[in-house]
Amino acid sequence: MLLPRVRSVKRKELFSETQEYLVRGIRCLGVLPWGFVRDRHLLLNSDLNEFEEVRYKVQERTSQDEPTSLDGDHTHFLMVDDGTRDHFNGTVNFRTRLEEAIQAEEPTGLGIPVVVVLLEGGLGALGKCAMALKKNIPVVVVGGTGRAADLLAYAVSMTKARLTQGRSLSGRYILRRQYVTQLMTKILAAMTELQGKTEKQRKCADYVLECCARANMIITFDIDCGEGLDHCILYALLSGGAQSSRLEQLSLALLWDRPDIAENHIFPAESNWASWDLKDLMTTALLEEKVEFVKLFIMNGLVMRDYLNVTTLRYLYNEAVSRLCSESRVVMSLLDSTWQKYHS
Repeated sequence: MLLPRVRSVKRKELFSETQEYLVRGIRCLGVLPWGFVRDRHLLLNSDLNEFEEVRYKVQERTSQDEPTSLDGDHTHFLMVDDGTRDHFNGTVNFRTRLEEAIQAEEPTGLGIPVVVVLLEGGLGALGKCAMALKKNIPVVVVGGTGRAADLLAYAVSMTKARLTQGRSLSGRYILRRQYVTQLMTKILAAMTELQGKTEKQRKCADYVLECCARANMIITFDIDCGEGLDHCILYALLSGGAQSSRLEQLSLALLWDRPDIAENHIFPAESNWASWDLKDLMTTALLEEKVEFVKLFIMNGLVMRDYLNVTTLRYLYNEAVSRLCSESRVVMSLLDSTWQKYHS
């Protein structure tokens, strides 16, 4: 495997570079323990002042508890060296602190929403979920993928809210008592690698109970349901522990192109939308030709006569041309007809 060369450009976009052209991509950062990387000696630079291109062979199959190869689906890797070797540990605390920093508002952080997605996984993955939930980072559990994911999906489904004397939710959740005794049986069935390891079984149970205590921040997704996982991830970001504004939530829905979530979850929660608040989002929706969002913004407070002035129209034309996109002709046609309608 040849580790990909990538470069960032304006607007925080990412492109993979080939000999002939650039391909739009998505940043995928892998955080992993340096001591658990197979053939890690190949990744060392002989000259710290030079960037070296590395040819790295991926070993598809590895035995449990043996160092693993890097995953070529990532664009970047952040390797944490805590001094241990051939053990998959040492990254949980660092990863959680990194996620907190990414999630924190500027200037202390990046202001980027964070969600943890659990697919299959083992004891370490459950520990990461428990740590993330303590830091108010929501978790999406993909049921049907096996092991830790199936175990946690079962436990969450058997969890109920603890009610206060005032009959209001206290925010604390507990696993139903009749299912606690069954938890160890479920652990042995889902996590066969823990058989005969009593201490790790107890640790696994502790992680599950810690997660269940914050079940309101866990969204379960059935991989066989036929729906999109992106809906669950976005819903977790909107309803999780992080308190983002409705405008920020709307920006996320626009970025993910989910007008259904905007219509059913975001707009109903806020009845007083100012036309000016939606101006920048309307500009993005027009340039990206997200027609359903254009309709939603007009229906929920944006006044087209106020929005589409000469300055805005000039910007939209120039931006559409600069993108050199053939579909931009559709935008220009839409702008022409809209301008004539509201300014004739």
